[in-house]
Amino acid sequence: MTIHKLKLLLLGAALTQTVAASPPPPAAAVGYNVLTFGPSLTIGRNWFPMAWNGVNPARTGVTQNADGSISIAGGGGNHYNAQLISVSPAPHSMHGFKGAAFGGGGYFEATLSFKNPPAGWSPTADGWPAWWGTGVESNFPRKLPQNVEADFMEFMDKGAAGFSAGMHNWYGSGSDLDSSNLGINTKVTLPAYTDFAKPHRYGWLWVPATSSSQGYTKVYFDGVQVGPTHTWDKYNGAAKPGPGGSSPFSALDAQHLQLVLGTGSANPMTVYNVSVWQKSASDNIGSSATVSQPGGRQNED
Repeated sequence: MTIHKLKLLLLGAALTQTVAASPPPPAAAVGYNVLTFGPSLTIGRNWFPMAWNGVNPARTGVTQNADGSISIAGGGGNHYNAQLISVSPAPHSMHGFKGAAFGGGGYFEATLSFKNPPAGWSPTADGWPAWWGTGVESNFPRKLPQNVEADFMEFMDKGAAGFSAGMHNWYGSGSDLDSSNLGINTKVTLPAYTDFAKPHRYGWLWVPATSSSQGYTKVYFDGVQVGPTHTWDKYNGAAKPGPGGSSPFSALDAQHLQLVLGTGSANPMTVYNVSVWQKSASDNIGSSATVSQPGGRQNED
């Protein structure tokens, strides 16, 4: 083993085995002081190869590494960046899946790296580096009248030192609510010297609306907010967003987010840890080993 490879292995082990003693500042600032998920990663325990929407989990190209990290080769017939996910189908379970889906707000942070300059989107691309979430309810047709997809990070622009972040508010007549959507997108520009082959932290903050305050989301890169704060009013249960319906993106507050990571074959990804901080786990659903403990032990929901 070369010295370079040994250094990489030791770095990966340090990143994957660290258990946060206190919440990151964006989480602490809004009272999200309880670690409800992570930070360690275990395929088949708290993370799963994608197996929804006809995806063959055997083709997702996810691999558990010796240091505890997970590699995602990318592509594999999956062009929408969903190779690794926090839930997996389990038809006979209470909720129809095993794993964890998150409700009631939270701070979601992944530490990851990827190789090569971003290949970006194109009609022939088999994916791009992405970290995102969507309602687990969207796996079960018509369970909710809307579905909000939150894109924490997507490297969609070829060669760019930056990424896209935003939300899609899906609704309409399609069985999976894909016939219509409202969207917001932010282009996050980072310093040209940023090396994405080294680990960076990508964070997303979600605070639900109340009767007296707006809900909002914020995006973070290495602990610093990047891009604007997006807001909405309290969800009113309407079937569609916009005029005569609900405040756009407010249906997020009625959902339980499944977390998703993926990439294209031009940008193989390594995920070192993922953490979720919340006020409590009381609004989460599912069953999974979720919170790492010192020595590698994990709590079961």
